[in-house]
Amino acid sequence: ELTNNTLKIYPNPVSKDLNIEISANESIRSIEFFDITGSLQKTINNVNNNTINCSDFSDGIYFIRVLTDKGKVINEKVMVVH
Repeated sequence: ELTNNTLKIYPNPVSKDLNIEISANESIRSIEFFDITGSLQKTINNVNNNTINCSDFSDGIYFIRVLTDKGKVINEKVMVVH
């Protein structure tokens, strides 16, 4: 489980559904997933619910970049294991 002042991501490692919680006074504008080489694997815009299905990702480490409606960029690391 990763937690900072704004963002909470769990479970980590993840096999299927990744939950992303953000503080009540902010909302998520977009989420980008990058693989270990820095290649963009997936972009999710207009995030309506805070559950991301990761079952189509290969096993490995991914870097998540979350952009909030207030222009804040939060970077986190998550491991996908099936």
